[in-house]
Amino acid sequence: MSGLSQETFNDLNAFRQANGVAPLAYSSSEQSRANAQAEYNARTETNTHDVDQISYKGNADSTANGFIQAGANSSGHRANMLDSEYTQGAVSVYKDSNGHYYVVGSFYLEW
Repeated sequence: MSGLSQETFNDLNAFRQANGVAPLAYSSSEQSRANAQAEYNARTETNTHDVDQISYKGNADSTANGFIQAGANSSGHRANMLDSEYTQGAVSVYKDSNGHYYVVGSFYLEW
């Protein structure tokens, strides 16, 4: 995980803990999924994600904080971020050639 991806993942876990939810364990398979989605979003200039993911587009100054705040302000994204059934996850931050940052958080639900 890159520095900004790690920082954002740490902020996500801090947000979970501040809301009484256990932090996510890092998952390399979720990292691969998040990387693929963030790269896709950058390539297509979209902000899409799977149902067990959240996404955000921002700039360098607000990437980690913006991702958490945007997610916290959306009922569906907030629910994913604070779902205690998600035990593993990862965050990918991808910078496109125009300097836009695409962030995807990916979560794993154990059955």
